[in-house]
Amino acid sequence: IHKKFTDGEVKRLVERYIAGEIKRVHIENILGIKRRRLYELVKIYRNNPDNFSKLNTEG
Repeated sequence: IHKKFTDGEVKRLVERYIAGEIKRVHIENILGIKRRRLYELVKIYRNNPDNFSKLNTEG
C-alpha cells in the first residue's frame, strides 16, 4: 500500500470507513490489505488524525 496510495488517499479511505461509508471488506480490497492492517491504520488515524501516515506503525 505504501507505493500504490498516498497518505492522503489512505487517510480519506480510513475516514470514510470510520464514518460507515465504506464496508471493511471493500476497503481491504481497494488497499490490498488484511483486516489486521486496516485496524492498525484506523488506530493510527484515531490517535493522531492531523499527522496520519500509513507508514507509522507505532499507533
